Amino acid sequence: MPTISVIVPVYRVEEYLPECVDSILAQTYRDFELILVDDGSPDNCGAICDAYAAKDSRIRVIHQENQGLSGARNTGIDAAAGEYITFVDSDDLVHEKYLEILLATRKDDTDITICQLEEFLDAASPGTTRPLDYDIQITTCYKPKSALIKLYEGRADLPINAWGKLYRKEMLNGLKFPVGKLHEDQFFVPRAFYLAGSIASCNAKLYFYRTRRESIMRTAFTAKRYDDLWAIDSCIAFFREKGETEIVEAALKRRQRLICTYALYAHGAGVEVPEQYKIGLLQALHYLRRNASADKYQYCLAQIHPKLAVLDAYIRKLESILWGKT
Repeated sequence: MPTISVIVPVYRVEEYLPECVDSILAQTYRDFELILVDDGSPDNCGAICDAYAAKDSRIRVIHQENQGLSGARNTGIDAAAGEYITFVDSDDLVHEKYLEILLATRKDDTDITICQLEEFLDAASPGTTRPLDYDIQITTCYKPKSALIKLYEGRADLPINAWGKLYRKEMLNGLKFPVGKLHEDQFFVPRAFYLAGSIASCNAKLYFYRTRRESIMRTAFTAKRYDDLWAIDSCIAFFREKGETEIVEAALKRRQRLICTYALYAHGAGVEVPEQYKIGLLQALHYLRRNASADKYQYCLAQIHPKLAVLDAYIRKLESILWGKT
């Protein structure tokens, strides 16, 4: 049985899939299986997966009718034979030491280890075998409650994404991704953190996230983006049931930030806001002016009118001159 199961959901990525698979097969840590879940892809992805499996016995291919990203990941979880699992999206890449360092980051009771990500533009290869010319350090070890509060606060070394992490499979206790929803990571990762004995984060940038024009999260704002708030609401209900009031408070603050941010995005895109998330634009702007970074606030202002963002920049500059505000 392999130590690690690498789960890759595959759908309409024939242009990127070989580079992704090659980066996984080049791992310095060799004791793993690679599960390629062909989620009913209409292009040549299924054939590409089968061709790789014919060349490397560590690769297993599962062909299924399209169920979406969550369904494909869930299929991979059910099939995984490893003690640990990790997710890699099929258009992304990983450093050759991705598995080695994630495994070495564990302590005795560590159930989840996390690396950092590096974004790269579609055509620019990040170099998955380049030397890591800095000291690899375990930046922090967290207990679940502390990790969750930091997660909802947006701590940089605790990203909400399901990928870029190594999970002890037994710890997940049957946890699955919600089928048919976007922002499935927002549902899965907080629950996984809560189930963990401890969570360790290292400073190494080992996961390379591809920014491409047609990416699902780079498209225009639509009502489906409110699945993000659905996921947070489901987690809030979960943590309330567990009596975790501090975690609930942190999640509620993130919820309010998203409600205000999405109100402006929805306004700019002409999207109807679900009734339970409606908020006045002035109220949303007032909240974000006090609680978001200047860059974030100005980006939100630009959703209403670009000149408002310019005006806010001038006001902030004036405040800095007159009262020393930043």
